Amino acid sequence: MPGTDSDGSTDDGKRKKTGDECAVPDAKIDKVLEIIKNLTTEVKLLRKEQQGCNDELKKLREENEALRRENESIKVENENIKKGLLNVHTRLEYIEKEKRKNNIVVSGINTNSTENLKTVMNDFMKERLGIDITVQTAVKLGDITCLITMEKWEDKLMWEDKLMVMKNKKRLRHAQGDRIYVNNDETREERKIQKFLREKAKDERKQGRNVIVKYQKIIINGKHWKWNKEKDALEAVEVPDGERLCYAGALKNLEAEAEKYNIEILAIQETKLRQEGILELEKYILFNSNNKESRLFGTGFLIANKLKHIVMKFTPVNEKICQMQLRGKERNINIINMHAPTEDKDDEEKSKFYETVEDIYDLLPKHDMNTRMMRKKANSMKRSKISMICYPSMI
Repeated sequence: MPGTDSDGSTDDGKRKKTGDECAVPDAKIDKVLEIIKNLTTEVKLLRKEQQGCNDELKKLREENEALRRENESIKVENENIKKGLLNVHTRLEYIEKEKRKNNIVVSGINTNSTENLKTVMNDFMKERLGIDITVQTAVKLGDITCLITMEKWEDKLMWEDKLMVMKNKKRLRHAQGDRIYVNNDETREERKIQKFLREKAKDERKQGRNVIVKYQKIIINGKHWKWNKEKDALEAVEVPDGERLCYAGALKNLEAEAEKYNIEILAIQETKLRQEGILELEKYILFNSNNKESRLFGTGFLIANKLKHIVMKFTPVNEKICQMQLRGKERNINIINMHAPTEDKDDEEKSKFYETVEDIYDLLPKHDMNTRMMRKKANSMKRSKISMICYPSMI
């Protein structure tokens, strides 16, 4: 044709597109559209499935929340049941203790016959314990063990006879012959606890510690532990103020604390020791003033061994007042350690106390340095029964 080349080009140099060539792009577009359509369908299906999963998860969450609330309710119910069982157990234990309260277990007496057992026990009370009481019943528990129930009298307290027995059983400690033991009639739970405490005490003593076993209590080097029935375990308890030094191991602990802080002189109150006078420890000396008949109050001084040469005089006045004279570089030092009565005491007692203090103070040499150590507001203080006094420039 005119105006065309042999290769089908137009005159202006552009190539003509045939019908087959135009059909190729259309086919590709259709294929892409089909793919997009399929993808859209798949996305819709995925969204639908996801929505189903979300609904299922929501349902599971609701079920889990319901189960959690149910579990919480069950836990509360179980706790209430446990508390109820513990209360029942405690009540049963109390009832059993009340039944056994007037009973005594005696071990170490060979009783072959049960016929004269009551007579043997009455004679034992008179001859070995030195008390005239009547045994109500005596039951054989083993070859050398028997259970005794004390007689109840209308003109006596219910357990007065038993208390007399328990107070006088100390006579058996140094008795010659077979060892005889007198103990309370304990419940099974009490026996289990006391057995545990005795075994623990045995282990602690092997390690060189000072141990005292009491009823559901144990004291290890002055530290007190008490049996917690709810936890079924021992727990440390705080000793009331002023009750530390009267226990074994407490003086050792006090000495260790004084040495730890390099304390050379301590003024101590409420020692509650029966020993009055001078007690030599390992690295310290305790000067104590106390009531010999009881463990009420008690005052004193703890002096390091390296300063014992400066102690000129120690005067134990009474369980609330003591006085010490120390040799100083320039002049001597007099210290009055006093446990003042609390504000709630009557005026006569307070007046008498301070008159005694003033009388002591007036007798001290006037050229000495004289001072008084006193706990102020004693009724409101919870701790710190020990005061430190230091005169480094004068000693």
